[in-house]
Amino acid sequence: MTSEERFESIERDLAAAAALSLRNEQGIQSLQAAQQANIAALQANIAALADAAKLLGERVADYVSAGEASMRQMEANLDALIRIITAEHSNGRGKLGE
Repeated sequence: MTSEERFESIERDLAAAAALSLRNEQGIQSLQAAQQANIAALQANIAALADAAKLLGERVADYVSAGEASMRQMEANLDALIRIITAEHSNGRGKLGE
C-alpha cells in the first residue's frame, strides 16, 4: 500500500468515525429529550397523586366526622330511651311486660 492509499484509508476511517460520533451525539440528544419528557410526566403524576391523596384524606375526614356525629346521636337516643324506661319502671309499673 502506498502512502497515498494509507492517507486515503485514514481519511475514510476518520470520516466514518466523525459520522458515527455525530450519530451518537444525535442519539444522546434524543435520549436527553426523552428523559426530560419522562421527568415532566413523572412530576405531573406526582402532583396528581398528591392532589388525589389530599382529596381522599378530606373525604375520609368528612366520613369519620359524619360517623362520629351519628354515633353521638345514637348515644343520645339510647340515653333518652334508658331514662324513659327507668322512669316508667320507677313509677310503679314494675318490670316491663307486667
